[in-house]
Amino acid sequence: MLDLAVDVHRIPVRIPAGPQGPLEAILFLPPPDPRGQQGLVGRLNDDDAFVPASIAGSIRLLSKGSLPMLACSEPLPEMIELEEFGASPVALCIRLRGGAEVSGTVRILLPNDKRRLLDFLNHPDRFFPMATDSGTVVINKDWIDSVEPVGGR
Repeated sequence: MLDLAVDVHRIPVRIPAGPQGPLEAILFLPPPDPRGQQGLVGRLNDDDAFVPASIAGSIRLLSKGSLPMLACSEPLPEMIELEEFGASPVALCIRLRGGAEVSGTVRILLPNDKRRLLDFLNHPDRFFPMATDSGTVVINKDWIDSVEPVGGR
């Protein structure tokens, strides 16, 4: 009943906010799709409401909607791909519900007629990656109170 797929990709993450404080977790992702990698951000943005994780050695099914932000110590392949595609970097300061604040750079890759920060934030994907001084964070738009561009745009 609690079986995971045999071939899974494990991504270590830190969940900065939780009822018991920050949590170290390992998220389980399906193997990469031969038609293109799904990656962490793709998995968080798919139609599933829950994602399997290991926390303190126990398997838990985490509600994606309850995750305000995930921190990764390594750059995500999705971030590297966005840079290679020439996505525009935008420096932001983001304030989340509950008072947390995170600053960093997002890369915006949208059609030519939808290139504004507002278009990016209104895009249907709920999660997006952001490069920070301490690594990569993946932010849930549903938890954002406000976004402030840093240095224009």
